[in-house]
Amino acid sequence: MNYNHYYFLANRSRISVSKVSSFVGAGSAAGAATSSFFVELIPLTIRKIQNATIRKLRTGGLALGFGLHHLRSAAAGMLAAASGHDWLFIDMEHGAFSQDDVAQICVAALPTGITPIVRICAGALDQGTRALDNGAAGVIVPHVDTVDQARQIARAFRYPPLGSRSWGGPSALFGYKAPGNAEAQAAINPEILVVAMIESVEGLGNAAGIAAVDGIDGLLIGTSDLTAEMGISGEILHPRVEEAYRSVGAVNTGLP
Repeated sequence: MNYNHYYFLANRSRISVSKVSSFVGAGSAAGAATSSFFVELIPLTIRKIQNATIRKLRTGGLALGFGLHHLRSAAAGMLAAASGHDWLFIDMEHGAFSQDDVAQICVAALPTGITPIVRICAGALDQGTRALDNGAAGVIVPHVDTVDQARQIARAFRYPPLGSRSWGGPSALFGYKAPGNAEAQAAINPEILVVAMIESVEGLGNAAGIAAVDGIDGLLIGTSDLTAEMGISGEILHPRVEEAYRSVGAVNTGLP
């Protein structure tokens, strides 16, 4: 009997259909079945997924984020793209996400051109490195108060010689088919967006020093926690909040 099976091979943007023909017949006098398989193989090209958000920011553009707190669907990237956004804000600090949820959302978002960026919990740098190993292209770290903290964060999310990030094998940014380790690490380092959150009076005072740390790409004000520490919780239009935005904006002038 002749059985035809079909499978898909992706080669860049082209989808090719190849047929596997299985021929089964009498193989011996005893009637033992034998099989032969003929498979056409199409070589795949190693290709890195680029961080479109970091490129837009480096050219002075505006990148719009699509916030995720409870939506744990793999369709999140498609929804963000359909509504004109540039990146996903996947909130592990306050949202209902496991590490597995984050991985599924990130990997599904990459082919859509949407940049998956994960906010981790304060001090949980391992959440960030695992997210990066599994499809994230950026990390937002809350409650960064000092320059020393900023240096530790910058090193944690970059491969040597820029940092101390561990190599966990072929990255999702390469479709899990990366070139050699050194080549892949050098290519991935500039694709990772690292943002420090300013959420305290101490952080405000150190904002210029934090922004100057090599490997910190931007600052983000956590207005709710900042106002709580200031004793004006929730008063986001308070003059002290306006002044905080002006002072941080003055040092957060763009990506290198």
